[in-house]
Amino acid sequence: MKKRIIFCISIIGILFMIAGCGSKNLNVTIKDTAELNEASKVKMTIKKGTLTKTSATIVITDLNENKYSYSDDFKIEEKINGEWEELETMEDFNSTLPLYKVDNNNKLELTINWEDIYGQLKKGEYRIVKVASKYVQNNDSYFEDKDLENKNYYISVEFIINE
Repeated sequence: MKKRIIFCISIIGILFMIAGCGSKNLNVTIKDTAELNEASKVKMTIKKGTLTKTSATIVITDLNENKYSYSDDFKIEEKINGEWEELETMEDFNSTLPLYKVDNNNKLELTINWEDIYGQLKKGEYRIVKVASKYVQNNDSYFEDKDLENKNYYISVEFIINE
């Protein structure tokens, strides 16, 4: 009986070790602040546990009364010698441009997959850049709709892939 218990415990241990081999955690650092954030009262973060070398789930928090709109469009930049440079794309790509707004909790969650556009990211410092759009009043007139103009503001979230 003792041999069976030891055998079963050994098998369970081996199964746990095998399962653990396929789920290596990525060594990353997500920064709390970003150098590029032109939209007031808006913050973009990466949802904990979602950042990989090919994708991430971002969370945009918009605390404005007149909310911004956000599209699927994005770019990835890498910090090289202290300067941000957009990564080269592997091929031409087209994105659909539906516009999203934040929910009743002032949050918008979007999953971004860049593998087909940029490939797998290597060790380095990166940022995801998105555009926040808002119709703002032209200075000429406050009340006429024709004087509204669409303005774009860049927002970003920065991260480091350590391996």
